[in-house]
Amino acid sequence: MPHPGRLRLVVDTNIISYLLTSSFTSLVNGWRTGRFVVLFSEPQINELLDVLSRPRIRNRVPERIANTFITALRRNATRVETTSIVDVCRDKKDNFLLALAQDGLADLLITGDENLLVVERFGGTIILSPSEFTSAFN
Repeated sequence: MPHPGRLRLVVDTNIISYLLTSSFTSLVNGWRTGRFVVLFSEPQINELLDVLSRPRIRNRVPERIANTFITALRRNATRVETTSIVDVCRDKKDNFLLALAQDGLADLLITGDENLLVVERFGGTIILSPSEFTSAFN
């Protein structure tokens, strides 16, 4: 594990877009201070770009801020090349996040998606809602 003693997190795209429109301070501060290692994959970046281009998000997150965040994510998070094929989630399009968690040896996956939350644990990864994460790490 490249970052001993630091929790490795996969953060669902719905939470990342939420970060840009609110203040999920326990996650942001933990990432900034090095308490957490945030993992990402190119499929997740592609999904994030799609989400950020949607009118309801674009109206709240200016393009400049979205681009700055994507750049910061690429520079400061850990990119994982996913090779695992996962077919666990009832919403098949969310399986890439479980593959990212598996291949990135994630400790936690933070999501608001019920299709992932019902899984609860995938291999060594615990799946938490934002409120569960905040309660545990504030």
